[in-house]
Amino acid sequence: MLKSLFIGLCGLSMAVQCAAQAPAIAPAMTPAMAPASSAQPAGGASAAAPPWIHVEAQATLRVQVRLLPMGFSQGRDTPVYTGYRPQLRFPDHPAGSTCALNIPPGIGGELKPGESAEATVRCLDALQLRDDRRQFQMFQGGRLVGEGQVLP
Repeated sequence: MLKSLFIGLCGLSMAVQCAAQAPAIAPAMTPAMAPASSAQPAGGASAAAPPWIHVEAQATLRVQVRLLPMGFSQGRDTPVYTGYRPQLRFPDHPAGSTCALNIPPGIGGELKPGESAEATVRCLDALQLRDDRRQFQMFQGGRLVGEGQVLP
């Protein structure tokens, strides 16, 4: 039985390799393959994808940020100050971007672990963010130290 299973898998592998090497021939369009109509789905929901936000390099973003307290493998045990430069990772930009945090003077220019505040960040790289996915995580040396959200 194992021998026939192995032969079956090898045959499948050969078929996949042959199909990958064959020239692509587009089939004739049938009514089932026609492009979807532009009518909205039932219930009035929009079928359009959410808009993207393009952020230029060195642009200032308003954010709500929370510094995580020291834990097992995340957080900090000391406060951060204006000028702190963590790496921000967004869901659609997982490589991250180094950004400088500017904490308002009304808070004293510092953010302690466990606290959250509205602040601004200035990222070194241009970013593309989905309008419905503005959350980010803050990393320092590969360690998760905070989280936040870009404000509208």
